[in-house]
Amino acid sequence: MNTQRPAPGTPLRIALVHNLDFSEDAEDDPGTGGKANAEVVDVAASVAQALRVAGHRPLTFAVRDTLEELLPALRARRIDAVFNLVESLGGDPRREPELPAALARAGIPFTGNSAGALTRSLDKRRVREALAAHRIPIAPGAVVSTPDELGRVAAAGLRYPLFVKPALADGSIGVSQASVVTTPAELRAQLTALWAALPGPALVEEYLPGPEINVAIFADDDGRWRLVPTIIDFSGNPADCHPIVTYACKWEEASREYFARTVPLADRVPEAVRRAALRAAEAAFHVIGGDSYGRVDLRLDGAGRPCVIDLNPNPDLHPEAGYVLALRDIDVSYVHLVDALVRHALTRARPHAPPAPRPRPRPARYALAVG
Repeated sequence: MNTQRPAPGTPLRIALVHNLDFSEDAEDDPGTGGKANAEVVDVAASVAQALRVAGHRPLTFAVRDTLEELLPALRARRIDAVFNLVESLGGDPRREPELPAALARAGIPFTGNSAGALTRSLDKRRVREALAAHRIPIAPGAVVSTPDELGRVAAAGLRYPLFVKPALADGSIGVSQASVVTTPAELRAQLTALWAALPGPALVEEYLPGPEINVAIFADDDGRWRLVPTIIDFSGNPADCHPIVTYACKWEEASREYFARTVPLADRVPEAVRRAALRAAEAAFHVIGGDSYGRVDLRLDGAGRPCVIDLNPNPDLHPEAGYVLALRDIDVSYVHLVDALVRHALTRARPHAPPAPRPRPRPARYALAVG
């Protein structure tokens, strides 16, 4: 590893690290998120090409079960920074924070959020608790891990329809049209099916009827935070489909749900709603300790209030993913994005540099209804 930080504009030796801990045979299994996992290889190729165009020298490393051999290899190659695309190790997404933790200990700059931010965001139950503590709007909900805990749904006073999703997965893994349930019998059946594919806690929330808004968060290379709102356009989907982002909607090109698209928010909601969505997203990102790039997903409840439904501090960087499309709308090209993430990593790693500005939550404002 280089001990001197390169000057701006200097070509950098970038280690592009991604996970390769999945089986190609599992790509067609939505229960394991095979296609979502396998796409990281394509993303790595796209990022490597963008780094070359930006004038850098990318070197790609794939990791499976351990990081034991990686750090010595990075030092031997005198790497300036790591572009982190690791989403799991040993097939376990809970190990996602291990690489940034190891790089931080080794003093190697890396893109993306800290191990702490990734750890805090992994468990949707804990994210909900943190957001609620800061009075950031969320959908009413309950967490259940076994059929014996179904009484928690009734005890929470949740009103049907309800939305069911795994509490420890991302990439819409485990989400389908059947995730929207209208009766206790449907709820039990969906939880049984979900647990058969993905054992672990499930999150049951009131289904929010309004549109879905995504907010892309990006620390530009000049130190400014950019928040870019988009909306999911479901108009191309069949009328009998719920307007939700399912696994099929994201990953299965042959699905009839695959026609949903990320489009600019523009004037599709009132300006007051847009501002409230940006404030909530900004504060939510701060609550988990986000200090790089990320995406916050919200839906409007029956009163038109934006509620946070998901928080992703490691969003998909595929050139056609929603996060990248959002930034493209404000003229941030893919090459600019990739290069800026590297520059931000270097700035953050400077020992005497002032900390990058973070979004500041203003909890008291989130309890107010949107006018």
